[in-house]
Amino acid sequence: MIIAEKADIVIISDAIYTGQHKDTLDGFVAIKDNTIMAVGDKKDMESVVGSNTQVFDYTSKFVMPGFFDSHTHVVMAGMYQTHVNLGEAKSEDEAAQMVKKFAETVPNDPWIIGFNWYHVYWENKKLPTKLSLDKYIKDRPVFLLNAEAHGAWVNSKALEIAGINRETIDPAYGEIERFENGDPTGYLYEEALGLIGKYALTFSEEKEEKMITKYMEGASQYGITSVNDMQPYFGMNLGSPDVY
Repeated sequence: MIIAEKADIVIISDAIYTGQHKDTLDGFVAIKDNTIMAVGDKKDMESVVGSNTQVFDYTSKFVMPGFFDSHTHVVMAGMYQTHVNLGEAKSEDEAAQMVKKFAETVPNDPWIIGFNWYHVYWENKKLPTKLSLDKYIKDRPVFLLNAEAHGAWVNSKALEIAGINRETIDPAYGEIERFENGDPTGYLYEEALGLIGKYALTFSEEKEEKMITKYMEGASQYGITSVNDMQPYFGMNLGSPDVY
């Protein structure tokens, strides 16, 4: 292999995967102007290394082209990393207590937001209600997305702000869970999320930028280099073009 041009970056590894062959390659990847210019055996590497070439030795580490994630909610992914994660809760009350503890760390946030609870993993496997959240947090609205992000658990304050009561009609393709007397339980499914989400998931540009940056920092560590942002979410657009 004889290459006249010199690379900006050369990555060395004994486990390079190009996608063109089943096995990995013990060699190098040469990059110029942000484009892969060559992949080859180590014996040919010197032909692409110049005085200004940066060489990174990742021997024993897996190297492959970057991932393109075709379905990501970028702002929500950033929120997931900056708000309370309820994935380890084993019961409704434990999750509610985790929310209370988190709320104490963000006294100035207008909404208390959380993610990843899943009643199927709880001891009683029952959907949660506003009553457990009201027990710990009465005067601040709470909005907690489940692990599927297709259901939300909220407290009475959140229902009050959104004007949801026993008279509220279920939206098309959505449902407001109700007690036997018709009052909302505090669980909303599918399109009903938007009834409260339009209040809970409204952020300043500064806040959005922080969450997007947080997502990018985490994604890049896993080799995700580009994404398709699925902005519409139950009637809401999460992510301002100006912020991007």
